[in-house]
Amino acid sequence: MTEQYVKNKIKYLKISIIIGILLLIVSNILPFLNYTFTEDNFWTNMLSCWGAIFLVAGLVRWYMIKKNPTWVETNEIEEYDERNSIIRGQAAYLTFVISTIFLALMSTVFIYLDYLIPLYLSLILLFGQYIVFIVLIKYYSRKL
Repeated sequence: MTEQYVKNKIKYLKISIIIGILLLIVSNILPFLNYTFTEDNFWTNMLSCWGAIFLVAGLVRWYMIKKNPTWVETNEIEEYDERNSIIRGQAAYLTFVISTIFLALMSTVFIYLDYLIPLYLSLILLFGQYIVFIVLIKYYSRKL
């Protein structure tokens, strides 16, 4: 099973490396294709960053697989271990429940606000800033 596991990992790593190279190429070609990308470097920097992440992560993991075969075996055992699978499953389930609760709360707030979100958020930030200001004044006045 280790041979197939290694082949699958290397296949995914090759895809990661190819995606990284493509993102780096695209990020360097974009300024030549459109003048907007020379004025605003956000997208070119973003694509370069993600390209470097994919490329370096793929190369490092590929190097680890080639250099240290025992790492692959321990990684495979940990990935398919029942205890680790249960832990990952429970963590994924809890993450799903928490995300669902937050989405429900956000939906309730959006319904209540009647899509006037920017106005209410700015008022909340304004009053929040004022409350923090008062609390900090009282805190530092007690210290001094």
